Amino acid sequence: MSALTFGFTKNEIIEEKRVTEDKINNVRDWLMERSYPNLKDEQIIIFLVSCLNDLDLTKKTIKSYYAAKTDAPEMFTCRSVENEDLRQILDVIYCFPLPVRTDNNCVIIVLRLKDSDYQNYDTFSASKLNIMVVESVVRNYPPNGSVVLFDFCNVSLMHLTKINLNVLRIYLNYMQECLPLKLHVVHFFNCGSIFNIIFNLVKPFLTEEVFEKLQFHKGNLDNDEMELSGIGKSLLPKDYGGELESLDYYQKSYKKKLVELQPFFEAEIEQWFNKDFDFVSNDL
Repeated sequence: MSALTFGFTKNEIIEEKRVTEDKINNVRDWLMERSYPNLKDEQIIIFLVSCLNDLDLTKKTIKSYYAAKTDAPEMFTCRSVENEDLRQILDVIYCFPLPVRTDNNCVIIVLRLKDSDYQNYDTFSASKLNIMVVESVVRNYPPNGSVVLFDFCNVSLMHLTKINLNVLRIYLNYMQECLPLKLHVVHFFNCGSIFNIIFNLVKPFLTEEVFEKLQFHKGNLDNDEMELSGIGKSLLPKDYGGELESLDYYQKSYKKKLVELQPFFEAEIEQWFNKDFDFVSNDL
């Protein structure tokens, strides 16, 4: 039995009228004509849902997704959280989805430093973990979009010395152009002078579409402000005045989830790694 399993079925998503059988078949025929990876129906559905069933955009996103992976395999292989690099970064950053989605089926993802010691931070490992988390989210059940809560507390000026711009470029290209998950909004909190310096480094890598979805907050998360954005206390952890469990609780529980998904990650890598695919040509 294939380890490439999903938290939903094709029939469930079709019954919800989020995709149609005809569009799944259209993408499958296109993949076969070009000898691209033999994707499962659920994988095709993830791309269709994220692209709002636009066939041309779906095909372009699939090509971009696998081109990014084959161009930088070090970012998308060796994906066990038992490996030293990922095990260590899990003690340094919070990176996980919250268990309750918004009313419009957007997943809420928390990003925050857990350990303020800049010497323990690593851009590559943090980026790799974040990608694994968001890919696990769409694998579990495709959301309509993502809401990111990016808390800059515990970030110091010395963290600038740990930023790898090439890794940042690869990561942001993948997240903006390749990931089959539509970004709804990013809320940045605790945006002081250090945030401004770091953001100016990142800004050249941001697309205009993504930049327009960024919201900046000088202080900590404000519950009243979040309520107006559709993120009430019932959707937030207790660290932010919410009704859910703590950041530590969800970090620990999601690490277990990533351990359970190890066979899935390995099977996904097998689909494209060291294969002779051409994802560069412009033909759709």
